[in-house]
Amino acid sequence: MEIIRFELFGLHLQEPMALLTNWMIASFSFFAYSNLKRNVSVFQNYWRNFYLILGISMIIGGLGHLFFYYTGIPGKFPSWSLGVLAAAFSSFAIISIWPNEKQQKSLWILVIAKSAILLIVAIASRNFIFIAIDNSMAYVFFCGFMGYRLFKKKYMAMKYIVIGVLVLLPSAFIFGLKLNVHRFLNKDDLSHLFMIGCIAFFYLGVKRMQTIEVKLIAN
Repeated sequence: MEIIRFELFGLHLQEPMALLTNWMIASFSFFAYSNLKRNVSVFQNYWRNFYLILGISMIIGGLGHLFFYYTGIPGKFPSWSLGVLAAAFSSFAIISIWPNEKQQKSLWILVIAKSAILLIVAIASRNFIFIAIDNSMAYVFFCGFMGYRLFKKKYMAMKYIVIGVLVLLPSAFIFGLKLNVHRFLNKDDLSHLFMIGCIAFFYLGVKRMQTIEVKLIAN
């Protein structure tokens, strides 16, 4: 797919749609962050951190695409790093309400080790695929699989988190198969649109956890 390049104020710029879709994600992330109350619960605090870090990551990520002519792949490293951190916060949020305390400790270690290793490999190889793998593990396993398990234990609001993961799943195939619909809607742009849907459902789930009493019924 042709990369859109253009000049503005004497600058060599590219991928304006990547800037737009990244900043759309950032805008919703900052909206969610500002509308989630602080210190309602550990669960919600982690999600507030998720949205804040994700928003900053997407602002920087959009600029990394726009100024790629000058910064190259290293210009994307800050966004990659923050994206991994945001995904970790989403995992920590789920772990914080997991009923088995012994498993919580192991899951914490798993998230930290997985995030650190994949980020280091991604930067060393200059390959985004390892960031995608990290994010997929965070969202599919922690938010999806573990979220579904929590939903079955009567955390009813978790259904929105699980739906968010299902909304995001097509982006993995779009990105992996490099499905470019149009030069103004390539695989990255289209994946970002699914991401907006995903984090919107995440937000609904977190808000429901904020406004209703959550009851865990023992098996």
